[in-house]
Amino acid sequence: LTLTARWTGTRGNAIAVSFAPGSRASTTRVTVAQAGSGRVPEVFDNIAGTGNALWVAIAAAINAGIPGQRSASDLVVAAAGAGVTAPATATVTLAGGLDGAAGVTASTLLGSDAVPRTGLYAMRGTGVSVAALCDATDTSTWAAQVAFGLFEGCYMMLQGAAGQTVSAAATAKNTAGVDTRAAKVILGDWLYWQDPTTGVLRMVSPQGVFAGRLGNLSPHLSGLNKPVYGVVATQRSMTGAPYSAAELTVLAQAGIDVIANPCPGGAYFGIRMGCNASSLASESGDNSTRMTNFLAATFNAGLGRFVGEPTSDESLRASKATLDAFLADLRGLNMIEDWAVTCGPSNNPPNRRALGYRTADAKVRYLPITRFFVTNLEGSQATTIDRAAA
Repeated sequence: LTLTARWTGTRGNAIAVSFAPGSRASTTRVTVAQAGSGRVPEVFDNIAGTGNALWVAIAAAINAGIPGQRSASDLVVAAAGAGVTAPATATVTLAGGLDGAAGVTASTLLGSDAVPRTGLYAMRGTGVSVAALCDATDTSTWAAQVAFGLFEGCYMMLQGAAGQTVSAAATAKNTAGVDTRAAKVILGDWLYWQDPTTGVLRMVSPQGVFAGRLGNLSPHLSGLNKPVYGVVATQRSMTGAPYSAAELTVLAQAGIDVIANPCPGGAYFGIRMGCNASSLASESGDNSTRMTNFLAATFNAGLGRFVGEPTSDESLRASKATLDAFLADLRGLNMIEDWAVTCGPSNNPPNRRALGYRTADAKVRYLPITRFFVTNLEGSQATTIDRAAA
């Protein structure tokens, strides 16, 4: 009997298949279990037969299930050979599963933009809003990732190597020339995460945590000060030395984010900066990147119905009304502060209309994010309190 794990990977090496006498006389029981998975073992009992017919029956039970008893195995597939010897009472553990990392390079992860697209480029045209080229720490890929993010309206998570220092991260970012709102550069302070599936404490890249947390926030919100869950520790917190004010200042000035504990809101693991990689203060927040991409994607989808229609003054007013109604809804939801839309004869002169163009100019002021809370304190035994001024 040849048994093959249904799914490839090293976890298949934890699958054990046991053979024993069945509950009824002259039958066989086969049990398939995966250590550390938390799954209930799969039991195929009372399989009858002799000689090669028994092996064929065991394979059929594993592959198709036993009517009235259980369904097919979710862990393995079986193929009966030509053997005729009855199975001995024994347990066989599968082996040979690989983690798939052999030969994988930064170029492999980046992939090809030629059809059929691979790697990062397989996400082209999918509408993904936050993406991470997982565990790709080679800065030579950053320019291509930024280009992809700008073109697709996608917020790219760029990751430093495990154990990276604050100064090394700042140098790497400057050397790579990444100064853009399209990406977030993450310090290589990797996370210790308790894997709920395997029960194993793993050291993993922060990329997935950043992408997941941002993906669960409305686009007008920043990741700054937001707690993250499932994190047991970081490489830095394991040393018992929290980030100093000087180190956080270097990260903030360099436009590099990190998962840290404590956060401004308390002693928890959370996103410490909420910044993208841009050096422009007016566009350096998570909210700037995500709101710009969100608005652009929504405008593109909502205004498509006007393509192919005659450009009359009435149609221009309808286009403006569409944008105004959407932005008014956002204002009502407290997602933007103000807006103004121009879509009329002033920015759609006859010569532009004759060429098939219709233009809408939309200005949107985002809600600013509090990054610094300054409290001015005057305190002494002689301090005068002016209640009217307070």
